Amino acid sequence: MTASANGLIGRIRALPPQAWRLVTLAAFVSVANGIFLFSFVLFMLRLGHGTGLQGVLLSLMEVSVALTILPFGMLAPRAGKRRMLFSGLALTAASYVCVALSTELWHFVPGMLLLGLGTSLVTPVISTALADTACDADRKYLMSINAFGMMLSGALGFYLSGLFVGLVGEESGFRLLFWFAGGIVLAGAVLLTRRPEGPCAPAPRTGGGTRALLPFVLPQFVLGLGAGLVIPFFPVYFKLRFSADTATISALFTATQLFWAATYMAMPVIAERRGSVRTLVFMQAMAVAALFAIPLTADFGSTAFLFAVRMILMNASRPIADSYMMTLVGKDLRSTAVAANQLAWMLPHMLSVAAGGALMAFNPEVPFLVCGLLYILSTALYAWFFMKRDDVGKRGQ
Repeated sequence: MTASANGLIGRIRALPPQAWRLVTLAAFVSVANGIFLFSFVLFMLRLGHGTGLQGVLLSLMEVSVALTILPFGMLAPRAGKRRMLFSGLALTAASYVCVALSTELWHFVPGMLLLGLGTSLVTPVISTALADTACDADRKYLMSINAFGMMLSGALGFYLSGLFVGLVGEESGFRLLFWFAGGIVLAGAVLLTRRPEGPCAPAPRTGGGTRALLPFVLPQFVLGLGAGLVIPFFPVYFKLRFSADTATISALFTATQLFWAATYMAMPVIAERRGSVRTLVFMQAMAVAALFAIPLTADFGSTAFLFAVRMILMNASRPIADSYMMTLVGKDLRSTAVAANQLAWMLPHMLSVAAGGALMAFNPEVPFLVCGLLYILSTALYAWFFMKRDDVGKRGQ
């Protein structure tokens, strides 16, 4: 066994039990999220609602997140992480049940609003709790292990979506999936404990207040603006352009998730040697090249390959970026930083997702071009802010 493999296994074994409980909880939530993200747009299409209306409903959910995530993030250190997680999980489960029961277009509105509230409660708290359980030296590994588990769980969600629909039929299968997703989220709640913090000493307070978060927030804003134009509509894009059936699309998403998950285990080792910032910039630059090539393909196989490459490269370094932010940001600002980062991505995304649905219906190639240009700008901004502060060769304390 190589020294790198031994080091990785050693870091994994050193993680405290509370970290593993949070990783397991995140995996439960990811199964449900995978089911919802894959099934919702196809369920809407089955009911006769096109990408334009899908974009409006997704934007409505994101409006709910945008209005609440920053206040919830700022409230988390005082209100208690366990209480906020319980509330967020309950609201998320309720949102899936609302969608399962919906028959008219307006019926989806309460479900999307509840999903936004649940996301606002869960996202800042679970990320901060994970960061608090690990010291600087181990945080990259914990974040990557958590992402690995989430990707495998998301792949399971995609697989179950295709399986249910294949066995039961599209409309009934999708409704059963949303009920199942709600049950999974509630089952994950039993893993919550009273002590989210780990054994490490608290990180120092952050200088500069919330203004210190601007270098993280600005690239996220541009990234969210581009993502909304294309990413939510990939299942519909494959169905409309290539007439791919739901089972085939499900298999593609599942396979992509599995390869994506595998890359997470290599990321902390690469980042420790090459630097977190350099790793992220390189991976995202390669992902943009794959994105630009997708509309130029002529067959489903080539498009599916480029889709998988883009998805893996664009997102594989995300746990490294999260760990890097948690290391630079003091413990007093961590939940606020996660919430601000999510808000910075969500605000433009909730606008561009509506535009993306309309553009996809009008000309499927245009959203890819605009999205790629915005991704280039986001990557350039991140490099500008952090390249001189890269952590190459630093193992933390």
